[in-house]
Amino acid sequence: GLPLRTTPTFDHVFEGYNVYWGDLHTHSVHSIDCIQRARMDMTPAELMDFARHRQGLDFFAVSDHHQPSYAPKCHLGTAAWEATLADVRSRHVPGEFVVFPGFEFRGKRGDTVVVCNWEPTYAEIDQPGWQDIRDLWATWRERDYLTIPHFHSPGGLAPDEWWENPIFAGEPVLEIFSDHGSYEREDTRENGRALCKRFRSDRCGVHFLKQGHKYGFVANSDDHKGHVGVNGLTAVYASSLDRDSLLAAYRARRVYGTTNARIRLLFAANGALMGSALPETSRKEFRIEVTGENRLKRIDLFRNGDLHQTLLPAGVSFAETVRVESEGPDNWYVRVTQIDNHIAWSSPIWFE
Repeated sequence: GLPLRTTPTFDHVFEGYNVYWGDLHTHSVHSIDCIQRARMDMTPAELMDFARHRQGLDFFAVSDHHQPSYAPKCHLGTAAWEATLADVRSRHVPGEFVVFPGFEFRGKRGDTVVVCNWEPTYAEIDQPGWQDIRDLWATWRERDYLTIPHFHSPGGLAPDEWWENPIFAGEPVLEIFSDHGSYEREDTRENGRALCKRFRSDRCGVHFLKQGHKYGFVANSDDHKGHVGVNGLTAVYASSLDRDSLLAAYRARRVYGTTNARIRLLFAANGALMGSALPETSRKEFRIEVTGENRLKRIDLFRNGDLHQTLLPAGVSFAETVRVESEGPDNWYVRVTQIDNHIAWSSPIWFE
């Protein structure tokens, strides 16, 4: 008696772009908390196989804990890093399954995933002078990488203090959902954050929008139990399935996050896709197209982080143009909720 569910197609969703699915924040046997808390002993290669063949992902990264100034705990050794790179090489197949080298860096700002578009030697990542994320940015200012902050470990900066990467291309997105729940805003209803986790009101997606930052929204699993690709996925609008195209999409903020459902979400303003920064105009035309894996419950449109309008779809699909008169500058994004409480968050669009 259960309803038949189908996943929508993701080819040629917008102006030739396909939508690809991935998880860039996961942990293997090389992360000490996997052993201590979850008794999980899967290697990076085993997680990559699970991501590709069990979860059907298009791209992936293992991001084990690595703090160069804090050995041996939360510290990758030479053998672990070289084994990880060997697994990346053996599983990375452009056009079929893209794998990035990566690790997770902890410092005073909080936790940050680092994703590389090359295979760094151990000497390149194990630099004891990296006391905080700014040291990594300074060292790698000419390298091709992304840093993606997340907030269930909010760091030790003063209230409302934030260190922003001086090179936009290095940090264009925030992780607002993972296994720890939603860090979109403080008052999340469905799929809220774990109450055992610390929360700071200045460490959520809406806070950064209200402060004028331009970050796209993504989700990753932060898995420690061998269930990668669950409880957090990122959808990417890209022209092809390769590292360069995927990273270009992240830098253009052509990305959105989901709790795990493969929800097809198109959010565009005045003809420009999510993530865009557009010239200010008082007349704004938003195109919202959604196809879910289950019946849609609600679509919320937000202006400057505050609820502007709620749309009530019927069925698994929705397509509508919403016309708004507003004086900017302002930013807009949508949150889609299915009847089973799976959620998708678009990246914002800015008028400035």
